[in-house]
Amino acid sequence: MRGKILELLKPDAIKKLFKENPYLYILLINLAAILFILIPEYIPQETKDLLLRIFLLVAFLSLLNIWIKNTIFTFFRNLQVSIFIFIFFILLAQLLYVVFPSIYPRYIANFVESSVTKEMKSKAVEYLDQSPFAKPKANVLIRVPGEYGNEYDFEYEWVTDNRGYKNNLKLSKRNQFDVIALGDSFTEGLGVKTDNTWVSKLNSLGINAYSLGVQGYAPSQMNGTFKLYGLKLKPRLVIIGYLTGAYDREGLLLGDEKEIAKSRNLPSAIGRLVQHDISGGSEERVQFKFVISAALFFVWKNINRTIELYKYSTDPVYSKDTRFMSEKLMIADKMISIGKMQRYKKEMEDAFNTILSKNKLEENQEWKKTISSFEEISKKAKTERAKVMLLVFHNRGEIYLNKATGRNPGEKNQAIVETKLLKEFASENDLFFLDTGGTFKDYVKKIDDKTDISQYPYLKYDGHLSSKGNEIVAEQVANYIKSHYLLSN
Repeated sequence: MRGKILELLKPDAIKKLFKENPYLYILLINLAAILFILIPEYIPQETKDLLLRIFLLVAFLSLLNIWIKNTIFTFFRNLQVSIFIFIFFILLAQLLYVVFPSIYPRYIANFVESSVTKEMKSKAVEYLDQSPFAKPKANVLIRVPGEYGNEYDFEYEWVTDNRGYKNNLKLSKRNQFDVIALGDSFTEGLGVKTDNTWVSKLNSLGINAYSLGVQGYAPSQMNGTFKLYGLKLKPRLVIIGYLTGAYDREGLLLGDEKEIAKSRNLPSAIGRLVQHDISGGSEERVQFKFVISAALFFVWKNINRTIELYKYSTDPVYSKDTRFMSEKLMIADKMISIGKMQRYKKEMEDAFNTILSKNKLEENQEWKKTISSFEEISKKAKTERAKVMLLVFHNRGEIYLNKATGRNPGEKNQAIVETKLLKEFASENDLFFLDTGGTFKDYVKKIDDKTDISQYPYLKYDGHLSSKGNEIVAEQVANYIKSHYLLSN
């Protein structure tokens, strides 16, 4: 047996074998291509191992056709040709993507690692040894990978200014601003073009303003930002943008600053940005080397979504996320009067059912740190003769609840309790207070089934403010500033 094997391994025997079985060339090409495609691709190692085992099994069975002539082994031999054609199309698709990337739909291209995402692997985040611990670097293109909706609904790319924030690049040349805005993604303007953020729109309304908002920031990080960057801009008015519920981000920031800086374990969106920057990416989203992998992943996601839709149609409680569901397939809830708001059912239920007592919130350590952070910002600002405004934002479910269902949350609703405590805090500390909730609810009252989704104050899929929502905030803030003479000498 050993002698026969050695005979088969001789050069002349191998040449004869390939001459008599030319499909072996295809098998080798397939093996090389499979390894070339699988090894660098960003898919779980278990998946790589499984695919490789399957291919090797098919290769082994096709090799047996050399000695055993039957239908089964002939089938596996012919399968090598099919695999070869498939690999050819993978490489052709990749070549087309490299040469003509725009021919692929955005929702597929977003899952492919590009030169932009490669560059961002090491250049997206600036790390600090004190609060806010991390921020976007200056003058880099931020690209949000993954799926938040189509490109008409969500703006995936923007360029940071020379300080690393989301502002019109012309503004960043200035060294002084009448108004600076601290906050998280609602202040940054996640999901809309830079010119459509509410801070940018303030400039269009004649108010010289600059945004220091960063997605996912907790209040203490806003305080850190003000100390490091805000004071240098010599503002006359400091706006603190606060989204109800954001106080719980402080849970990761209660320890020693040095330990937090060392661990780089930060809350919410900035935490995801940091963790993926460390691991080699720009956002905690799936990214692939090959466009065909991205396309297959997109198909797989939509198959899963179809399954979710089916399960949702039989059991609405089952669905984890109704935001991305098709209006055609969604089962209407009779309690929701506006068709386009059906997808926000869970958000509205959460807004209605989230209960928190005033006493419990006041004793909460994250809330205490939130209040102390606002106190520090206020004291520093007043030392520099700047006024301070506390601006409260609300989640989509809170705003749409009454219009869609006719219901109102009770007095112990978390958002209501938070807003009342913040208003009391502002009054006790001589801060100006502006709650966007009333204005947004008044606007939503005018919405009906004929209203285009672009006129809704929140994005269609993602829960951040739309261009219209940012416009509403800008007008409300501008009117408040003017009516209260906040920038008068």
